[in-house]
Amino acid sequence: MTVAPTAYESFLNLPAIVLFLIVLVPGALIMWACIRFYRRQEVDQNSYPLASATLSIVGGAFIFIGAFSLVTSWDTQAKMVGAVTSEFTSVTSLAEDLGSIPGDTSKAIALSFADYARMVRDTEIGTAGVVGPNPEAQKALAVIERSVTALAESPGLTAHQVDNLYTHLESVKDARKERLMISVPNLPLSVNALLLVSAILTWVGVGLFPASRVRWFTYLYGGATVLVSSVLIVSVLTLQSPVSASDAAMKPVEMFLTSVSEGGANIDLNNPSSGASESPAPALPPQSSGQPLPGQPQPNQQQPGQSPGQP
Repeated sequence: MTVAPTAYESFLNLPAIVLFLIVLVPGALIMWACIRFYRRQEVDQNSYPLASATLSIVGGAFIFIGAFSLVTSWDTQAKMVGAVTSEFTSVTSLAEDLGSIPGDTSKAIALSFADYARMVRDTEIGTAGVVGPNPEAQKALAVIERSVTALAESPGLTAHQVDNLYTHLESVKDARKERLMISVPNLPLSVNALLLVSAILTWVGVGLFPASRVRWFTYLYGGATVLVSSVLIVSVLTLQSPVSASDAAMKPVEMFLTSVSEGGANIDLNNPSSGASESPAPALPPQSSGQPLPGQPQPNQQQPGQSPGQP
């Protein structure tokens, strides 16, 4: 069961070029309108200090909010990748431990990790537009845990094998909990709205700033301001996108699935029984029912050339 993304998440999941145009076009129109309005007004030289101070405060607020949002989003995505990497490193170790244990049961448990990995990839790390827990994946891991516990308690395993099974299983569970505690998008809508408002105020302040009457210089300065601020805003929004988080966290999952399909855990996904190193059972000799097989002499039957009474 996949949870549908919210409107906020759907907006963040838009392609980066679409987000860039959504920010750039209104910003360019605001800048153009402010510059046009300013050019029709009388220039008051006494307004320079006040305009400069106002623009410094507004621009500084935009830079601070933008830098904070960018660093926070980047750090959250890095934590997401680290948690997924830790989880599937433990999954790989546990699958390899299971693959080294003879028998169909251990191979079946290891193979079920591939199904769990696909659930995580498709529903929990942002591929479907949402980052969050999937009850089906949680149930699959619970089934795996019970199976591993039953296998560890079965006879025939060494203490070292049992210890490795329990250690890696706990590592998988802990890493999964750590991953599910990470929230993507990590910034609330109010912070992104504040970033956008500070950007608009910066555009208005730059467009109305009484700096120069040279048309090309004013438009060049205003256009550069809109371009740079749009890139910053889109970078913040893209790093908060669940789909972007999925792209970054996908590699550890895909590496595990590739190692399984290539036999890294002694399993071939196309042939689940290939992991079991079983040889065909030797043919048993035919059971004797008291009757001789064809071609064998009957008891006490005289053979050709044999005299009576001769053994």
